[in-house]
Amino acid sequence: MGYSEVHCRLCDVVFNISRLRKPDDPPSHAWMNTGDGNTRFVPAENRWDSSCTSEDGCYGVWRGKEPPDRRQGEGEWRAIAVDEDENDSNYVYESSDGEEEYEFESDDDLGDGEIEDLEGTEYDVEMTDADSEPEWARFLKSDSGLAYKPHNPHHHPDLMETEQPAGGKRIGDIIKIEKELADREVEGCEHIAGPTCTCDRGYNGHRITAEEMRGCTTFQCFVRKLERWSPDEHDQDFEATSTHFLSGLCDHMPSTDSGGDPEVIPARHGVEEVCASDTIWGLGHESMPFHTACLDIFLRMSKLEFGEFDVNGLCAWYYAEPEYHWSPKTERDKDIEACQNQWWIHADGTEYLAANPVFVPRLSQILRSAVSEDPNFDTQAGAFKGLGSPSAEGQDDRFTTLPLELRLEVLGYLDPKDIANLRLSSRTFYQLPIYLWRTFIQRDMPWLWETWSDQKPYLWSMVTVEALKMEKAEEKVFVEEFNLYRRVIREEMPELLDMWLGAERSIMDRRVDKLITQCESEALKELVWTVPPEKINWYQLYSDIARNWSSLKGLKNRSRIWQYERYIIDWIGKHREEKRLQNSKMFAS
Repeated sequence: MGYSEVHCRLCDVVFNISRLRKPDDPPSHAWMNTGDGNTRFVPAENRWDSSCTSEDGCYGVWRGKEPPDRRQGEGEWRAIAVDEDENDSNYVYESSDGEEEYEFESDDDLGDGEIEDLEGTEYDVEMTDADSEPEWARFLKSDSGLAYKPHNPHHHPDLMETEQPAGGKRIGDIIKIEKELADREVEGCEHIAGPTCTCDRGYNGHRITAEEMRGCTTFQCFVRKLERWSPDEHDQDFEATSTHFLSGLCDHMPSTDSGGDPEVIPARHGVEEVCASDTIWGLGHESMPFHTACLDIFLRMSKLEFGEFDVNGLCAWYYAEPEYHWSPKTERDKDIEACQNQWWIHADGTEYLAANPVFVPRLSQILRSAVSEDPNFDTQAGAFKGLGSPSAEGQDDRFTTLPLELRLEVLGYLDPKDIANLRLSSRTFYQLPIYLWRTFIQRDMPWLWETWSDQKPYLWSMVTVEALKMEKAEEKVFVEEFNLYRRVIREEMPELLDMWLGAERSIMDRRVDKLITQCESEALKELVWTVPPEKINWYQLYSDIARNWSSLKGLKNRSRIWQYERYIIDWIGKHREEKRLQNSKMFAS
């Protein structure tokens, strides 16, 4: 069958999303998430026919074990930096701590390259002409560049350390990406994106931040319950009565041809691996995969429509609609079509498809700003400052003969642009009440749940796989220590063994609870998930969202997913009604 990627059943986007970092991003903000899982960042040599060059601001940063063009002399390692000026033989590296300076000397064997000595673990490079300092050199000096911090927990675990050669010197290499460079010349280098990078193997960090892409590679599954299933104290309320339960989380979806199932953490109800599939193959053990943020949206829609989360209806839809993701019954979004291929094409302009629809940077700021702290605030007041009642000039306006209720009803059929034109043509509509824009938000932004719900985000959307992996590693240390203590107690104080075993279970259970609480607290620290309707300046909120729409990528994705899941909700509603009618007929007979 060959390589293929699994799609989220609640948004139609794959989990194998990658990102190319920009020069000032830390290493953890770059990742390559493909089904083979062999590479954790987009390599410079795998540009897949992209035509980006140094003119686009792209270059490669050495991330391998040994540089392809290294030189060793007198016990020192020297790394090659390829600059635009191949004739610059007077470049001087100057150490920040006053150590010996190393001068670059041209070398015919290096072609376009230059040789630079990098002393120590910090790289403080000074240019002879500050105004001509190239971007790659500034990156080289920065903490985001090659001076990785091995023990910094914010760095990706696989990117924490760089290999050190026998001489003990850390090696750094910057390669300018040129069309004529062969793959072997940039082998082992990470592709750093410039502002106009054309590489489609990852989203350009200049166009979407890592914060906006939170959780885009993380998935969870609904797993069918077996007869031996039993409830757990950490279950969600709906799991007790549903036909399916929630798996743990995973941040790497393997290719469907890999022959293996993804491992999840924690192993909820003893399930360590899940058969995550967006297609029903008739195997009987397929599990429905989804982004945790996408399930958050469905939870809200289901409760809004049915008064409850209908997980049984959702899973019934999953099995009853076994469509291949490239031929759905509903019309596929044009942006999804533009990205769909054997590998996900990270096309320009589709970055919002990878943006988290729940945790949206800048939205909280907009919501806070729209909430009035004025004790005399009244939503019936005029939305436009400095404007009074219509003047006598509007007495011939036919709209003045209509009561206010009818005038406002007319506005309900217009979009903001039409309303602006109407305000110019009729003084009757010159000043409008603030609460009118609440109607527009309810009509145009039904997915803006912060204005009508006080429900916190879905619990597992606030938990990260990184935190779970760290907890699992720490738990392993605890278990080893507990095993040691247990042996001692069993041999020396057997009468205390039962008490000790109970204490072990209590401690381990509290660790899980504490982790979830910490993740929730961290996620909600800056998030505004609800605002008081009576204090909202609805006109300001509507205007700010419209004005900043291009930068609110997560909100744009929320709008798209809301429409996508509307089809599922309608399907469930139809079948709930059919079931209700069948039950009514049975009762009548």
